[in-house]
Amino acid sequence: MRALTLEYPLDRDCAGFPFQYLFGSSLLVAPVTTPGDVQLQVYLPKGVWTDLWTGEIHHGPNAMTMPVPRDRIPVFLGSGAILPLNLGETFTLSNPVGNSVERYQNLCFKISPQGESSFKWYDYTRQETGVIRCRQDADGKSVSIQLPAIPYPVHLILPGSKIETAEINGDKIPAVEHLHQLKNQLNAFYLHSEKNEVILRVHANQGAQVAIQFFR
Repeated sequence: MRALTLEYPLDRDCAGFPFQYLFGSSLLVAPVTTPGDVQLQVYLPKGVWTDLWTGEIHHGPNAMTMPVPRDRIPVFLGSGAILPLNLGETFTLSNPVGNSVERYQNLCFKISPQGESSFKWYDYTRQETGVIRCRQDADGKSVSIQLPAIPYPVHLILPGSKIETAEINGDKIPAVEHLHQLKNQLNAFYLHSEKNEVILRVHANQGAQVAIQFFR
């Protein structure tokens, strides 16, 4: 955990939000500190920030007022981040995934592409480490993701709802009309228009190279 003023010492506006903090390498958290608050003034430093709950993209520096229902607080994913998650059937945060520590219900990597980035991931079910790499072209239309060998399905979640093509190891993969259809596919993708996200299901037993071409 780090205060915003430590990470952005030249941004004087950060001092006005002393309770916000950076969690790990990817997340910005704005906790609710006053009981009964239904909205909160939030500050985002320079960069591109994705609302972890809704998928909405914000550009900083920017201060804004956000609703804070009782079941969530504002959390944002920074640009270039690769965030591992274990999600339930609806791929929604806070949905139950059980108590098992021996398997994932749906292993996901939520990615906010920017330039070249990588994430060293520890798979606690196998006690092994692998590196996920992501590269976005300068025009923002093409994203490539390199996955290590993982012996169970992986779901990649990226911003964007208009895909021209998606390929795994050079082979085009199909789109499905409904989210629940993903689990019946070897490799496929679903366009989640409400969240402006694409969810790709990938089998990477021997590793995989994923290429996505977006419309602009």
